[in-house]
Amino acid sequence: MITKEQWAEIEKDLAGYFGSKDFYLGKDKISVVREAWKEGERRLIVYFNGSLRPAWTHKQDNKNYNPLVEKFWCKKSRAKWRAKFRASMTKIYGKKRVLQECPDLGEKLIFYVPFFAKAKALVTQFKKITGLELIEPESKSQEASMV
Repeated sequence: MITKEQWAEIEKDLAGYFGSKDFYLGKDKISVVREAWKEGERRLIVYFNGSLRPAWTHKQDNKNYNPLVEKFWCKKSRAKWRAKFRASMTKIYGKKRVLQECPDLGEKLIFYVPFFAKAKALVTQFKKITGLELIEPESKSQEASMV
């Protein structure tokens, strides 16, 4: 169980330029590392057992699907159709008939990405996960044993 003070420390460490933390959920190791994303921009990337595979997000493909993705990666959504297309379809068919002709016009696509822009967003999502354990770095445990 991670305490409130530890969460504050985790958020502070991950907000730094070279932040990184490791966690365990059962036998799986979850690593969060701040890495270069674009020129002049750094993001927090979430790895499972030291690797990252986009195929883990495909629910249809049970062979590669990883259920940890829904817990640890950032959930994003966007409209299936652009606003301009929806407006033009509504203009063509009218407000009532457009839903009969294009039933998926108002649907949203939901997907998961392995990065977070801010440490606060990551910590807020990770706090909701039960059974998550923080892995303390060896240097801190060595310092404590020397004192």
